[in-house]
Amino acid sequence: MITVTEQRERAAETTALTRPVRGDHAGDAGPHPSPTTGPGTQHQHHQTGSTDMHLMPEELARAQRTARLDAAHEQRRGYHLARAQRLSRRAEAAALRARLALARAL
Repeated sequence: MITVTEQRERAAETTALTRPVRGDHAGDAGPHPSPTTGPGTQHQHHQTGSTDMHLMPEELARAQRTARLDAAHEQRRGYHLARAQRLSRRAEAAALRARLALARAL
């Protein structure tokens, strides 16, 4: 079972490796498009952040849901095991009573 911390670390490593390099930051050398270059010029809007921060709550919720489902599954498995042991003990006791009743009848 993967913990939430491990999933966060994996997500951070993956994000660092796949994040595109942006060359349009403040302080970069080179000409920037002017908003008044002429009629009909399309302005370029660059995204300065990334969507990683927006996806973190979803990843955290997914990790928590997985952890809860795993815990519920383990709890259910324990319940079924305890029930099977209880029924086995009852069956053994009933078989012993039947054998004793048969021995008394003979």
